[in-house]
Amino acid sequence: DFVYYLSINKFNEEAWYFSSIAFNESGNLQEALKSANSAIAINNNNHKSLLQRAKVLYNMKSYSLAAKDISMSLDLFPESGESYLLSGKIKLELRDYDNACKDLEKALRLKQMEASDLIQLNCGGK
Repeated sequence: DFVYYLSINKFNEEAWYFSSIAFNESGNLQEALKSANSAIAINNNNHKSLLQRAKVLYNMKSYSLAAKDISMSLDLFPESGESYLLSGKIKLELRDYDNACKDLEKALRLKQMEASDLIQLNCGGK
């Protein structure tokens, strides 16, 4: 049970990170956000935790907040194809199509194959 584990490991960044993933995947976005916030409070320089919170915020349709987190994640780890893919999706939702397409193209170069379909649909088939 995550609640018990986290109660005895409240300073374990990875425990909070993984609980955020589990809550996000189960659709419990409020708990996912709380867990991601806790992981970031322990270490705000972990690109994975920032990416995870961006995913939760994206699922909550809080695209502007998600854009801030994904930007910080990319600053910390600019070779993350997964981060570029999410950044492109966020920018599509924000109607920043030119920058979305640039990020999706970077994601595709970094082996994120899902970017291919998004490029075809949103970027003139580049």
